Amino acid sequence: MSSEVNTGGFARFPPVDILAIVPIGDVPQRAPAAIAAWVEPVTETGLVVDWTMSARQLLEPGATASFWAWQRTWAQTWSLGPATNVRALVQTCARHGHEIHPSLQPIVVQLSDDQQVLGPLAVLDAGTVADQIGMLETTLLQLPSSERGVEIFDETFAGRPPRRLCTWAAGDDEVVLSASDAITVSVTLHEGLVVRHGRRQGETFAEVANLDLTGDTVRVTNSSGGELLLSPTAARPLSWLAPSSLRSSVHSVPIAAAWTPLFVDLPAALAAAERSGTVVRLSRFVV
Repeated sequence: MSSEVNTGGFARFPPVDILAIVPIGDVPQRAPAAIAAWVEPVTETGLVVDWTMSARQLLEPGATASFWAWQRTWAQTWSLGPATNVRALVQTCARHGHEIHPSLQPIVVQLSDDQQVLGPLAVLDAGTVADQIGMLETTLLQLPSSERGVEIFDETFAGRPPRRLCTWAAGDDEVVLSASDAITVSVTLHEGLVVRHGRRQGETFAEVANLDLTGDTVRVTNSSGGELLLSPTAARPLSWLAPSSLRSSVHSVPIAAAWTPLFVDLPAALAAAERSGTVVRLSRFVV
């Protein structure tokens, strides 16, 4: 879900990942006293079935780390990517005439809708769903090489292997990832990561390849060797894409790479739920 907030100017933050959560034991009915003020219960028929972070406490030092450490004691979690990637999958299938199997339709609808994504995953037959996901993966891996997604890698520390941070796909439409009054950052099907800037954001800097936020001026370069210089304030939407990184690289990848979490992690979550006799619940990533 992208967030638009009043920060003294327009701000749109990147879409967050959808999480598949499967309990590995009884879901606690009460939170530990140390984090009770930071969490909120999700209840069904009078029972707590999940816990989420309170939005009011996201900036509390140590809150999110403590929440994840506690959740790992009673649940397994898989990241399925953002809803924007699922919408791109639906558009891509339609564009190429690939029909999504009826067993997957309600899942795809739920995962692609920012307003309906939370709650139990709509699955009638986990085995059939897993089989159909495998068939869909095989089909989409054969898409034309011209259809690309983008991956961002953290390269802040020289000498360390690059660390993949996120992967995005675009479908028929440009997908806005983040924006402010100064710039808009989008991913497109054929131009990769794009920065719209200048007067009324009428100028386009396409195929972004590298970001360097270490100096007084932010340097953005693209695959053609072009360079865009921005003030740190103007470049904030770029920094929001990789908030823990001072240097990052952007790579063009086959568009199907953006759907690897769906192809791999969703079947894993469904299998875990079947083994434990529970259901997969969907939530949103907490930074």
